[in-house]
Amino acid sequence: MQTSDKSINTSKINALPGLSLEVKAANGMIITFHSNGLVTFPSTISVSEPTIGSNATTKNYVDGRISTVQTALTNQNTSIRTYVDSQDLILKNFLIGLLNTEISNINLNLTNHINNIDVHYTILNIEINS
Repeated sequence: MQTSDKSINTSKINALPGLSLEVKAANGMIITFHSNGLVTFPSTISVSEPTIGSNATTKNYVDGRISTVQTALTNQNTSIRTYVDSQDLILKNFLIGLLNTEISNINLNLTNHINNIDVHYTILNIEINS
């Protein structure tokens, strides 16, 4: 084992300045453990299918699960249901009531105007014919 002022070297482990640690494999590849929790591997690593949330996984596994869920959603139904807040329903009913009131008022005003036109037409027609 060799030591220096900032690192310790063995044939397999090297403690680097900055709190990183290198481990040299028998084939010469180096795995680096960084102080921030990252681990650098010299090549692709393999992991088994995850069984809990904190397990490692692969992009292919995640893509496959997303594809399965998307396919299931597509096959279920053509409609999607969503949660509606009761306040939204209160607002909707209020606006419908307000619109119905306004429509009734417009209909009443139109009816009154039409009746006035009929009265004026009748008076005018009587005056012309008299």
